[in-house]
Amino acid sequence: THVMRSVTETVARVLRADGAVILDRSSEGDFEIMGCSSGISLEAVSVAALADRAHMTAAPVVLRTAQEVSFAAPVLGSEGFASALAVMIPGGDIDFGTLIAVSRDERIFTSQDLNFLHSVANVLAAAVDRARAKARLEELLDSKDAFVASVSHELRTPLTVVNGMAMELSDHWQHLSPEEMAEFT
Repeated sequence: THVMRSVTETVARVLRADGAVILDRSSEGDFEIMGCSSGISLEAVSVAALADRAHMTAAPVVLRTAQEVSFAAPVLGSEGFASALAVMIPGGDIDFGTLIAVSRDERIFTSQDLNFLHSVANVLAAAVDRARAKARLEELLDSKDAFVASVSHELRTPLTVVNGMAMELSDHWQHLSPEEMAEFT
């Protein structure tokens, strides 16, 4: 969360916005705040409509006026925000979430602002995908280690019996009857 907060602080500062928020998108499509800049206090419900729109269209959402904000994200508009910029954070298997910058003033976000937000979203996506891949790899390695330990344990018991029989046969073969020899063999 420290990293996510730092990212939102940087986005807000670079875009000269009142704040920024990073939403995580669950596999069910629900959103949860992963990071929020200190300049604002938002709940996921405040920006969920905006995030949904960015994900449904797979395109940036640019709201320049209070009227546009009130129409597209009514809860955000009721909290006094007059402009917003939202981009989807792409993921390897599923889109990770949404990166949103908000302002209390009506403003025009430039193409440079949009490019910056896309760049940050792409870097976030790569970092999240890498972290998820690392966690999955560690999980697979743990699973492999557990499997090897289980197989090793399961093989050790019968091999101990076979080894014991072979040693008995090797040490005492000259004193064994043909029936005992056949049984050990």
